[in-house]
Amino acid sequence: MDISSVEYVDENQDRVIVRTASGVRLMPWPDEGDFATLINEWINAGNTIAEAVIVDPLEDAKRAACERVRASYEAELSRILSQYSETEQKTWSKQEEEARAFLADPIAGTPLLDAISSARGMAKPELVARIVALADAWILAAGAATGKRQALEEQILVATTMAEVDAIEWEC
Repeated sequence: MDISSVEYVDENQDRVIVRTASGVRLMPWPDEGDFATLINEWINAGNTIAEAVIVDPLEDAKRAACERVRASYEAELSRILSQYSETEQKTWSKQEEEARAFLADPIAGTPLLDAISSARGMAKPELVARIVALADAWILAAGAATGKRQALEEQILVATTMAEVDAIEWEC
């Protein structure tokens, strides 16, 4: 278990937060046992314990909850994005721009759509309809996920108990 940080959580320096790759642990200062050995090895490797940092467990839980919500937000949108290569995604704004220009004026210049349409053997009006539908669907999905993330973060910020914070979860 690798320790990334150790912080005192009270002025008497008898409780610490130990952060590791597997999580965060609030505990009394360990005088003996595995954690005492790990912390001593960590200190002997040249690391220092943060000085008398007063940590509010509720605020720490809120930070962790916000991180969970953001990770779930990213995962939800990544599920959609993973269906397309990064290179193709870089063309989306141009595809949409040309598709909407074509809808407004069928003689508008659309070199990217002309190339895609030709390579696919698809009529340009059909390609344009698909691009606009996908662009609109992406915006709706991204907007819904963004609004959900923002609402959950606001709930986290106003939570007054650990139970309230723990109850806030991203639901698919």
